[in-house]
Amino acid sequence: MSSNFGPKHFAAAAHYSINGTGTPAFYGNFNCSSVTDNSTGKQTANLTNALANNDFSVGACSGESATISGFGSDTPKGTNSIAHRTNNSAGSATDSPNLDGIVMGVIT
Repeated sequence: MSSNFGPKHFAAAAHYSINGTGTPAFYGNFNCSSVTDNSTGKQTANLTNALANNDFSVGACSGESATISGFGSDTPKGTNSIAHRTNNSAGSATDSPNLDGIVMGVIT
């Protein structure tokens, strides 16, 4: 291991669990200040502390068996928020009561 790495390089920079139905709200989170409802099937977790750069990865899922979960960030890729998208099996946007994500990267 290089001496350039410390504990902040090996822990999650953020994680969230969101109820995406109605008015979205966190079940729990780390390093997230708020959740924004952009439209049906599109919620954004806003970060309390920004990521140091756009070299980060996100793992996301939905707890609903009939939904397909995805994630992304603003284009170009931003460091202040993570956009979460859910679609039903027909490909239409749908809200889900269980949205979970973990962000791996370096926070500032």
